[in-house]
Amino acid sequence: MTSGVPSINSERADRLSTTDSAAELDPNSLVGSFFHSDRRRHWQGCVVAEPAPGVFLVELFNWVGPQFESTYQRLVRLEEMMEWRFYDTAEWMDRAFEQVVKKLWEEHA
Repeated sequence: MTSGVPSINSERADRLSTTDSAAELDPNSLVGSFFHSDRRRHWQGCVVAEPAPGVFLVELFNWVGPQFESTYQRLVRLEEMMEWRFYDTAEWMDRAFEQVVKKLWEEHA
């Protein structure tokens, strides 16, 4: 962009890339964790921020097309995340989906 202002997509990519490193994970926070949501939602994504205590901004990933392509973001309360599965890396999340989560979601569809 010639105006010197980054595009929305580049800002999103930059913010998401900062949550990608397991070395930056704080054991007292979900920020930076990848996840699969509950059976009702069937979401996959990454926790990108905690704008208020117990409220998390999650970035959801597309299920088709490029792997881990962002679709949109949602605010979710911690209470709604109790059945979610969390992972330190995108690769771990991907393997877990193929080995466990996909079967669980299909059983309860």
